[in-house]
Amino acid sequence: ILGQRTRHTRFLFENPSNPSNVWACLRTIDSFGIQHVDLVIDSGKYSGKAAVVQKRGMRTAMGSAKWLTLRNYGSTQHAIQELKSAGYQIYASDLNPNAKDIRDIDWHNTGDDDDRPICIVM
Repeated sequence: ILGQRTRHTRFLFENPSNPSNVWACLRTIDSFGIQHVDLVIDSGKYSGKAAVVQKRGMRTAMGSAKWLTLRNYGSTQHAIQELKSAGYQIYASDLNPNAKDIRDIDWHNTGDDDDRPICIVM
């Protein structure tokens, strides 16, 4: 089963306002067979209730996380540089009304080289 997981698509979570959402996403990502998840989480940003929620969410997701390859970066800039140098096309989620709708992206023809892997930044 692990040999059938995809390495063509990966996600990068950038300092989420609610880290427990990331841990919930890990379970979904695992169920879709995506192998790699990158994280930029500055734990110093979370205090009080947010820190407790972060730790609780981490424990809940550990069942899925043990099957995923997780990599933590110190900064978003470093993560993007590494992913681009590995050949990944970078797509970022954006709630701007002028942003391209995810349903309008032709995932099979995203650039000059259709086989380039994709990283979605959230």
